[in-house]
Amino acid sequence: MANPSEQSVLRRMVAPPRPPHRSGSGGVDRAVRVEFPRTADRLLGLTVEIQSIEQLALEKGEVLALLTPSDLVFVLKAVCGAGIVLVDRGLLSALVEVQATGRVTEAPPVDRAPTKTAAIVASDIVDGWIADVQGGAEAHQPFIGANREDRIIDPRAAGLLLDPVGYHSLRIVMSISGGAKTGVLQV
Repeated sequence: MANPSEQSVLRRMVAPPRPPHRSGSGGVDRAVRVEFPRTADRLLGLTVEIQSIEQLALEKGEVLALLTPSDLVFVLKAVCGAGIVLVDRGLLSALVEVQATGRVTEAPPVDRAPTKTAAIVASDIVDGWIADVQGGAEAHQPFIGANREDRIIDPRAAGLLLDPVGYHSLRIVMSISGGAKTGVLQV
């Protein structure tokens, strides 16, 4: 009878090769999965779990189609030009709730236009998350040197701000406070 360890070696030798490991977004993916929850905990005592990360190439029309009047949209200036940071109403609602009451409720987010006060409440965490993305970006990434401006814009103003070129987008879906809310940050 053959030695069990020899059978294992023979089986591995004749087995089909494993599929190659996909690194996803590389350093950005790792930085977001590790640093976003740390930043949220450090700044707000907020529990955040990353559900998905997508890097997309979008045209101006596709970027504008993502915007709704209830999204908080910051202007983003980067080395490669202007862009936007979109905080959807679910994420914005969670950020406001945790800073106003100390917890995040399961109540659905209200469908209303974001205010300047909501932008101020969300600004520190958004700045922290942009820094986290930059920390994981390789030199060729479009997010290097990006800074959030203080002003917020609506979908119409975003159409005037953005040039008719292609844009690199990073879409991050988060579960907040154990699933109490789900939110999206898109750069």
